[in-house]
Amino acid sequence: MKFAKCYKYKDPVKIFNQIELEKIHLATMEIMEEIGVKILDDKTLNFLRDKGLKVDFNNKLVKMDRDLIDSCIKKVPPSFSLYSQNGDEMVIGEGGFFVVSMVEESYIIDVDTHKRREAKLSDIIETVRLIDQLPYYHICCNPVIAHDVNPKLSIVYSAAEIYKNTAKNCLVVPSTGHEARFIIELGIAVAGSEKELTEKPILSISIAPSSPLKLPKNMCEVIWEYSKRKLPIIIVQAPMAGAASPVTIAGAMAQANAESLAALVLIQLINEGTPVVYGGAAVKFDLRTGFPAYGSIEYGLLSIVTAQLGRYYNLLTYGAGGATSANITDAQAGYEKMSSTMLAYMAGHDMLCDAGLNANGLISLESILIQNEIFAKVLHLSKKIEVNDETLALDTIKNVMAGSNFLSEDHTLKNMKTDFRYSNIGNRSTYEDWESKGCMDSIGQGISIVKEMLANYKQHTLSREQYEKIEKVLKRAEKELV
Repeated sequence: MKFAKCYKYKDPVKIFNQIELEKIHLATMEIMEEIGVKILDDKTLNFLRDKGLKVDFNNKLVKMDRDLIDSCIKKVPPSFSLYSQNGDEMVIGEGGFFVVSMVEESYIIDVDTHKRREAKLSDIIETVRLIDQLPYYHICCNPVIAHDVNPKLSIVYSAAEIYKNTAKNCLVVPSTGHEARFIIELGIAVAGSEKELTEKPILSISIAPSSPLKLPKNMCEVIWEYSKRKLPIIIVQAPMAGAASPVTIAGAMAQANAESLAALVLIQLINEGTPVVYGGAAVKFDLRTGFPAYGSIEYGLLSIVTAQLGRYYNLLTYGAGGATSANITDAQAGYEKMSSTMLAYMAGHDMLCDAGLNANGLISLESILIQNEIFAKVLHLSKKIEVNDETLALDTIKNVMAGSNFLSEDHTLKNMKTDFRYSNIGNRSTYEDWESKGCMDSIGQGISIVKEMLANYKQHTLSREQYEKIEKVLKRAEKELV
């Protein structure tokens, strides 16, 4: 497992000034106090009523006052740690930056036939093994939906394959509380005990409120399972502006903010101090085509606003990048993925989630490899540029002016990778040299590299005891979930 240490962007880009942020905040408070949030789970409604909140059981509406919201925000830890199975610590909130892989795409472009098809469990295994070798992915999600597995078992099986094929932190998104319990049990099987899992979480989760202004029953169930164990939760607000929220950025973010803060309040009331990351993947709905505009410049702007709002509340933030509406790894995919990644990173987030092709409905292995390269380029912006006698190179300049040349100087060879990085994807040679090597484009290069990496993959191994515990969890899941 490769792991690149990355750092947040030093001077975050901003869209709104403090007065404008305050206006969005006040609009959010009005939404939560006057309109309310629908919570579609009776257990949660009863719990919130007992906590003194205003609950309309007929309409399943809960209203939250700003004093309660403020007190719950203050209960969220300013930092927390995630771990790999190898014990590598990732401290979220102390200047580090961490990338989460794409999650639950329906289709994959076959690496051999180059045709789109439904994804299978074997694709999860291959994709996880590829991500395991890419240093700029720190957290591994279930990348695709395994259509050859019973839908009621697909997510649990996906989690098991992540644990078996990478040591990276596992982020899987259960759709019910029952699934959540089995995913946590898999984490316990690998970590050794529930205490060890809580102290050094090798798993995390993201949840997404439904727009407009709903916390569905299944999401509430998942929140209960993770909150009561104080396992980290990423809240991802994801309204489609124009379809599930106001079409304007200010209106969309006021509503999305209310959805996220409602989930945050519930989490902290269940178990004060549960780690929470305030995240977003809001997107413009293209009213001309009826399709979400992933990769549009507004997608990046919404990510910037999410980061600003998170900082307004002194919360850790999670942004969405690597997004595109392109159907293959073409020029559109390149410029949309680069721009959405760059803007999300420059927004100053603590974490960033990758996305697939076709508006998050499709992946290809070569696009994952190329996205890793995009992350490498973008994160190079955080690299400290040293200014000292060695890097100023005055002696080298003197030597060259006395008759030498920079290419023959020892300083050049010694420092060639000090400030610059070299990629093995793309072309930086003459046209004739490129032509002599078969005129291969970046997709062809990517496919070739991916196949080589998978062929030479060194199997991540669990102990026999861990494997046996995982199998026991899966057998119980087969009985209870099916």
